[in-house]
Amino acid sequence: MNLNISSTSKKLFALAILLLLSLPSVAQQFDLSGGIDEGNTAVRSLIPNLKYLLWGIASVIGIFGSIKVYSKFHNNDQDAYKAVGQYGFAFIFLLGAGFIIDTAFGL
Repeated sequence: MNLNISSTSKKLFALAILLLLSLPSVAQQFDLSGGIDEGNTAVRSLIPNLKYLLWGIASVIGIFGSIKVYSKFHNNDQDAYKAVGQYGFAFIFLLGAGFIIDTAFGL
């Protein structure tokens, strides 16, 4: 198989390899542990707020979905069961996402 690789792509590939090989030496020059710890605490401080935001959105979807489903059942709409599945799954997904995020970050 004849691969026609241009000289520009060869130069970019060589530059990428050079940058990857020089990365450990750059990391040794700077102490990155303080920044990583600071980022870790910043992310962990946002998790409870994100969990409560997801639960709030889930409750709004639950209320809105129950009103829409009641309206569809009341009007004998054929898509009533489909709406139950869609709104129910969205509600359960958002509640579960809040629990999983809380558990994954160990809070």
